[in-house]
Amino acid sequence: EDENEDENSVLSEIFNSPDCPPLPPSPPLPPSPRPISEQQFARAVLSMKGLVGMLMQCQSNVDKLGILDTGDLAGEVDHPVYDILSFVSQELTSVDVQVVESCMNWMKDAVMTIVQLINTSG
Repeated sequence: EDENEDENSVLSEIFNSPDCPPLPPSPPLPPSPRPISEQQFARAVLSMKGLVGMLMQCQSNVDKLGILDTGDLAGEVDHPVYDILSFVSQELTSVDVQVVESCMNWMKDAVMTIVQLINTSG
Protein backbone atom coordinates (compact mmCIF):
# COMPACT_ATOMS: atom_id res chain seq x y z
CA GLU A 1 0.00 0.00 0.00
CA ASP A 2 2.94 2.41 0.69
CA GLU A 3 4.19 1.63 -2.78
CA ASN A 4 0.79 2.60 -4.23
CA GLU A 5 0.76 5.87 -2.27
CA ASP A 6 4.30 6.65 -3.44
CA GLU A 7 3.27 5.96 -7.00
CA ASN A 8 0.22 8.20 -6.65
CA SER A 9 2.36 10.93 -5.13
CA VAL A 10 4.92 10.75 -7.94
CA LEU A 11 2.25 10.67 -10.65
CA SER A 12 0.42 13.57 -9.02
CA GLU A 13 3.61 15.59 -8.93
CA ILE A 14 4.36 14.82 -12.59
CA PHE A 15 0.91 15.66 -13.92
CA ASN A 16 0.38 18.72 -11.78
CA SER A 17 3.65 20.40 -12.72
CA PRO A 18 3.88 22.43 -15.92
CA ASP A 19 6.02 21.00 -18.71
CA CYS A 20 7.21 24.40 -19.83
CA PRO A 21 7.19 27.91 -18.42
CA PRO A 22 3.96 29.87 -18.87
CA LEU A 23 3.59 31.81 -22.11
CA PRO A 24 4.03 35.57 -22.00
CA PRO A 25 0.84 37.55 -22.56
CA SER A 26 -0.02 37.88 -26.22
CA PRO A 27 0.25 41.32 -27.81
CA PRO A 28 -3.01 43.17 -28.37
CA LEU A 29 -4.72 42.64 -31.71
CA PRO A 30 -4.36 45.48 -34.21
CA PRO A 31 -7.44 47.66 -34.50
CA SER A 32 -9.87 46.56 -37.17
CA PRO A 33 -9.70 48.70 -40.30
CA ARG A 34 -12.17 51.54 -40.58
CA PRO A 35 -15.09 50.78 -42.87
CA ILE A 36 -14.85 52.16 -46.40
CA SER A 37 -17.96 54.01 -47.56
CA GLU A 38 -19.46 53.48 -51.01
CA GLN A 39 -18.51 57.07 -51.85
CA GLN A 40 -14.85 56.49 -50.91
CA PHE A 41 -14.91 53.28 -52.93
CA ALA A 42 -16.38 55.02 -56.00
CA ARG A 43 -13.77 57.81 -55.77
CA ALA A 44 -10.96 55.26 -55.52
CA VAL A 45 -12.28 53.31 -58.52
CA LEU A 46 -12.61 56.42 -60.67
CA SER A 47 -9.16 57.60 -59.61
CA MET A 48 -7.63 54.23 -60.51
CA LYS A 49 -9.42 54.13 -63.88
CA GLY A 50 -8.07 57.60 -64.71
CA LEU A 51 -4.58 56.63 -63.60
CA VAL A 52 -4.59 53.44 -65.68
CA GLY A 53 -5.89 55.37 -68.70
CA MET A 54 -3.08 57.91 -68.42
CA LEU A 55 -0.43 55.23 -67.92
CA MET A 56 -1.61 53.32 -70.97
CA GLN A 57 -1.09 56.44 -73.10
CA CYS A 58 2.52 56.87 -71.95
CA GLN A 59 5.25 55.94 -74.38
CA SER A 60 8.09 55.48 -71.89
CA ASN A 61 8.68 54.27 -68.37
CA VAL A 62 10.01 57.73 -67.46
CA ASP A 63 6.63 59.22 -68.38
CA LYS A 64 4.85 56.55 -66.34
CA LEU A 65 7.05 57.25 -63.33
CA GLY A 66 6.34 60.96 -63.68
CA ILE A 67 2.60 60.34 -63.52
CA LEU A 68 2.92 57.94 -60.59
CA ASP A 69 5.17 60.35 -58.67
CA THR A 70 2.76 63.23 -59.25
CA GLY A 71 -0.12 61.21 -57.81
CA ASP A 72 1.79 60.15 -54.69
CA LEU A 73 0.26 61.86 -51.68
CA ALA A 74 3.04 60.76 -49.28
CA GLY A 75 0.80 58.95 -46.82
CA GLU A 76 -1.82 61.70 -46.60
CA VAL A 77 -4.60 59.25 -47.48
CA ASP A 78 -4.89 55.51 -47.93
CA HIS A 79 -3.78 54.16 -51.27
CA PRO A 80 -6.69 53.72 -53.71
CA VAL A 81 -5.82 50.04 -54.23
CA TYR A 82 -6.04 49.53 -50.46
CA ASP A 83 -9.40 51.32 -50.31
CA ILE A 84 -10.77 49.27 -53.21
CA LEU A 85 -9.66 45.91 -51.88
CA SER A 86 -10.75 46.80 -48.34
CA PHE A 87 -14.22 47.71 -49.60
CA VAL A 88 -14.49 44.48 -51.63
CA SER A 89 -13.41 42.44 -48.61
CA GLN A 90 -15.77 44.33 -46.33
CA GLU A 91 -18.74 43.78 -48.65
CA LEU A 92 -18.05 40.12 -49.40
CA THR A 93 -17.39 39.12 -45.79
CA SER A 94 -20.34 40.97 -44.28
CA VAL A 95 -22.74 38.35 -42.93
CA ASP A 96 -25.91 40.38 -42.64
CA VAL A 97 -25.76 42.31 -45.93
CA GLN A 98 -26.35 40.92 -49.40
CA VAL A 99 -24.31 42.61 -52.12
CA VAL A 100 -26.42 44.52 -54.63
CA GLU A 101 -25.78 43.60 -58.29
CA SER A 102 -24.77 47.15 -59.26
CA CYS A 103 -22.25 47.21 -56.42
CA MET A 104 -20.95 43.80 -57.52
CA ASN A 105 -20.43 45.21 -61.03
CA TRP A 106 -18.47 48.16 -59.60
CA MET A 107 -16.33 45.76 -57.56
CA LYS A 108 -15.60 43.58 -60.63
CA ASP A 109 -14.67 46.68 -62.63
CA ALA A 110 -12.45 47.91 -59.79
CA VAL A 111 -10.55 44.64 -59.53
CA MET A 112 -10.13 44.50 -63.32
CA THR A 113 -8.72 48.04 -63.21
CA ILE A 114 -6.18 46.98 -60.56
CA VAL A 115 -5.19 44.03 -62.76
CA GLN A 116 -4.78 46.43 -65.72
CA LEU A 117 -2.55 48.63 -63.57
CA ILE A 118 -0.40 45.65 -62.63
CA ASN A 119 -0.16 44.59 -66.27
CA THR A 120 0.81 48.11 -67.42
CA SER A 121 4.53 47.49 -67.32
CA GLY A 122 6.97 48.67 -69.88
